[in-house]
Amino acid sequence: MKKRMIKNRKSYSGLLRLGVLSTSFLLMLGNLSCSKDEADAEVQINETATTNAKVSSSTANKAKLQIGKGGSMKEVATPGNHFKKGVHHNSANFFKKDGKLVFKANGKLNRSELRYKNGFTQNAKKTFKASVNVTSKGMGRVSVMQLHNDSNQGPILKLQYRSDGKGSGTFGVLYRKKAGNKDVYKHLKTGTSGTFKISFNKRGVVVSGDNNNKISFTINNNGWKGKYYWKTGAYNQTGGQSRVLVNNISW
Repeated sequence: MKKRMIKNRKSYSGLLRLGVLSTSFLLMLGNLSCSKDEADAEVQINETATTNAKVSSSTANKAKLQIGKGGSMKEVATPGNHFKKGVHHNSANFFKKDGKLVFKANGKLNRSELRYKNGFTQNAKKTFKASVNVTSKGMGRVSVMQLHNDSNQGPILKLQYRSDGKGSGTFGVLYRKKAGNKDVYKHLKTGTSGTFKISFNKRGVVVSGDNNNKISFTINNNGWKGKYYWKTGAYNQTGGQSRVLVNNISW
């Protein structure tokens, strides 16, 4: 009788250990499944533009988000030192990923861009610098940095990426010295990324790239009637899809 009780206890103990191991294994599988789901959800959140897109207060307090197309474009205010969660509007997206601001636009004249909201006069001295990386599908042109004017007479300068349709392209500068003039285009550098600086000093403008190339011109006195301001992001000039990553903004 005593031997049978010992044998039963051993059997029960073995079954108990087996049950514990089975439960642990199932829990482990569940955790792995949850981890994968959470990772997938995180990727999905980023790509659907709902990630909180924080930027430095010095950048945020001087900018507002413009997103959309032409007359249907909307502006998103910048409360405090951060933008709203990623925004989607009219074939354009804005969000943050891996510490960089991401601007996406699909189709001609669609845009997702930050506008410097503190306009300055033609006698000011200002500098705008940013690091830019562009991915573009199809042959197209997208403006990534601009010097603009609020008189509705068009931009003074566009730093533009021109895709070759094969995964690479070039950066160049379109500029005008006076409202109504034809654009002048000059090549700045080849590639899909770079750090660029636009310097404005009493109508004198210098655009430089990280390859030490520079483009300089002087705006005509009273060539534009309004105040000047900066813009950065993805502003499609032609069809196609563009994805522009911007970081290290200072203006």
